[in-house]
Amino acid sequence: MKKTLKKSIHYSRDIQKKVKWFVEYKNSKTKQIAQQAVDLQLLTSKKVLMLVPHADDELIGGSQLIKSFGSNLSAFYFGFLGPNPPENSAQIRLSELKSSSEKLKLRFRASTGRHIEELSELIADTKPEIIALPFLIDWQPEHLQSGIILDRAILEVQHQFPSYQPQICMYQISVPITEKFITHYLPMSKAEHSSKWKVFHDVYTSQSYIPSLRFIFQERISGQCLGHYAAEVFALSSFTEWRTRLRKVVEYDIKKFRLDKKIGNIKHIRKASQRVSEEFLV
Repeated sequence: MKKTLKKSIHYSRDIQKKVKWFVEYKNSKTKQIAQQAVDLQLLTSKKVLMLVPHADDELIGGSQLIKSFGSNLSAFYFGFLGPNPPENSAQIRLSELKSSSEKLKLRFRASTGRHIEELSELIADTKPEIIALPFLIDWQPEHLQSGIILDRAILEVQHQFPSYQPQICMYQISVPITEKFITHYLPMSKAEHSSKWKVFHDVYTSQSYIPSLRFIFQERISGQCLGHYAAEVFALSSFTEWRTRLRKVVEYDIKKFRLDKKIGNIKHIRKASQRVSEEFLV
């Protein structure tokens, strides 16, 4: 009886969240057009290295990136697990990433923990023209940590190859890249969008608690401001520009903006992202 009641309460709360997000999504639809944004398909001849802090970031932030660049894209998996991970979490997440990669046809290298050394070696060997990683404006500290590691790794590479200057492509996870800061995008049709999230639910069973509908609505909003059903969006810049922005974020301590308290509200997190981006990305 108690189990049935708990399930009923959980189901009711889940429905309430979904209805809440739907209303927020409807109220957040924008008529503003991201006129400066360019289809990333125009750059698919370039070699890309995608940084994956957590297993599932590659799918949430870059399923279309992986699909579009094909054999020109490979990934580096940090293996971050967040605070207090469950027992065997590392093995489970790596196994799920392997399943995701099979479906996405993604080649990746998993770090053994020597992140800076391994990443600098990989960059020196492959010389990617574009390096993709999560958006700097984020509440998740391990996403920011991946940027700090990348900065150090590139400086190591530049000791050997002083002229090496990759472009940096930030991809969206849970904090949206708002219209003013989208430089590039990859559109998704309704079928492509549904397929992406079906893969997520099929593969990442350990992440069933992730509120995927909230992510889905953010991608719909992104697509609508670009004239498409949905879209994965990106902020592309030079390494020098990105490094300056990284330092500003690290020095200020972005936690003061309390993005983690706004992330559950589609409208509020978009406003917060816009405000913080204006602080650090211009």
